[in-house]
Amino acid sequence: MVSGRRSFEGELPLARFARLRESLVSSDGQCAYRLEFGTDALGIQYLQINATATVMLQCQRTLEPFPLPLAVEQRLGFIRREADESGLPDEYEPLLMPEDRQLHLAELIEDELILSLPLVPVSAGVEQVDSEEDAVVYSTGEVDMGESNSASSKQAFAALAALKKTPS
Repeated sequence: MVSGRRSFEGELPLARFARLRESLVSSDGQCAYRLEFGTDALGIQYLQINATATVMLQCQRTLEPFPLPLAVEQRLGFIRREADESGLPDEYEPLLMPEDRQLHLAELIEDELILSLPLVPVSAGVEQVDSEEDAVVYSTGEVDMGESNSASSKQAFAALAALKKTPS
């Protein structure tokens, strides 16, 4: 496919991606993709993956489902051994070729979609905590809010020292 500079495009149902479905509220929808095989000016064989999909995630602040558009644009450089990874330019992600040289293209598209998901999904427009003053702080002990952090940490260490002196 590389020597023929083959390209493929089409759509796959999101329901086909079993690993991606684990992160979704609904697997309705399609993933549009374009795959291009080639060799660059440096002689590096690659697979260019472009994919778009709108997935339904659960907002971790409101617990409501929301749509998130995903757009993947990734160039994978083929390597035969892990040691070859250092020879790839920065704009390439390494793709270790399997022994049988068979690629499962739908799995590669799924991998890239999974990697593009946010670590903590939050829907657009949901208020975010911008400063420490707005953050909720939980404490296991009594802390005088008028003291500085260094003073409260000294109190914590004083309490530990007192425990250490207590005979058991």
